[in-house]
This record gives sequence, structure tokens and C-alpha cells, in this order.
Amino acid sequence: MKISVLVVDPSKPLPMDFPHFNDGPFHIPFYIYEMVSLLVAAFCHIAMDMLFVGLTTVALVQLIILNNKLMDKNKNIKYSKFYCDGNRHKLTVEYIKECCEHYIEIEGFLENIENIFSVILFIQLGISVFAICNGGLLLISVKIFSLQGLSVIFYTMALFIELGIYCWFGNNVYFESLKVIHSCSLSHWYEESNGVKKMLLILMERTKQPLQIKALNFTTILKWSYSYFALLNHFTNKFPFK
Repeated sequence: MKISVLVVDPSKPLPMDFPHFNDGPFHIPFYIYEMVSLLVAAFCHIAMDMLFVGLTTVALVQLIILNNKLMDKNKNIKYSKFYCDGNRHKLTVEYIKECCEHYIEIEGFLENIENIFSVILFIQLGISVFAICNGGLLLISVKIFSLQGLSVIFYTMALFIELGIYCWFGNNVYFESLKVIHSCSLSHWYEESNGVKKMLLILMERTKQPLQIKALNFTTILKWSYSYFALLNHFTNKFPFK
């Protein structure tokens, strides 16, 4: 069906009920306004998701760089233009100090992401709980292969994909931050002086708490969705709508 037919046909109801605009000369302009508004809202939603993905990817790449710097410590120091046997200890101390500062910057960057997105993610994931369970409740009351059933299936799949994107990239940052301790242990720390060993030990203690963006995890969302779905299904069967 063409969009022009949807717009011109005055029998098509507005997506939302607006008094004095449901019919009459303002019906068609308001219908177009709501279509454009929904389209803009959809693009803003996608842009917010992609912004989160992009920022978490930056943090992930920085953690990978930090892990490689720690594991390749000796090689990077050896090929430094200031390297010589007399100042190797000084270069090593500066190198480990730079790695510690790098980790602190990554930690601060993720804290800023969490401050910006934690409330947004909590609201969005909370709404997804109700949307998923309501979709499941609607799915058991309609034919699966009907147009309405297929639309509910695709909508629920889209919700799972969206939630999976957040959880996937968040988990990548979480597990990559856990590798920092392992990278420190592979940095040939036993060849260094006590001062360098202490710096590496402090960094390892700091990285015992993995970096993460806190909201809700995927398993919690599914548990809440199933609990809410089971509750609604119970009341629907006990008090059916007439």
C-alpha cells in the first residue's frame, strides 16, 4: 500500500488520539506530522544506540592497545630512540607510569559513558522487559503465521537484537579489562627492579575490579520479562476479557 493512500484516506485513524484533529481539515496535516515525527524518533533511537556502540568500541580498542603495550614492554623500550643500557631503568619506569596513566584515562572515559548512558540504558532496558513479555502474551493469543503474529515476532526479535548489542559490547569491555592483570604478568616483571615491580603490582591491584558499564544485564532482563509474562498470562487465563 502506498504512503499517499495512507495519507489521503480520511478513514485512517491517527496513531494517537488528538481531539479536534481526528477529522476535518486538520486530519491529513496532523497525520503527516505524526508520520514524520515517528520517523525522526526512530532515527534518533538508532543514533543513540550507535553512539553507545561507537564509544564502547573506542574504550575496547584502548584496552587492547594497553594490553599490547604491557606485553611488549621490553621490545618497545628497546626500540625507543632514547634507549641505552645506562637509562633502561629510567625508561622502564616512565613506560610503566605511562601505562598506568593510560589505564586511568580509560577508566575515566568509561565513567563518563556510564554517567551519560546509565539512566538511559536503565529506562530502555526496563521498558524492553514490558515490551518483550507483552509481545509474548500477545503472541499466544493470535495466530503465529498471521500478519499480526509475524509483526509481533519481528518486533520481539528486534528488541532482542537491540539488547544483545548493548550487552555484547559491554561484555567485550568487561572481559578485555580482565586481561590487564594477565598482560602485566607477561611483561617480564621478574627481570625488573623492585620499584618497577611495585608499580606493576599496584596496577594489577587496581585492575582486579573489572571495568563495566552498569545498568541491567541480559539475563536479568530475560528473568524479569518471563516473570512479568507469567504473571500476566496467569491473570489473563483466570480473568479472561469478554
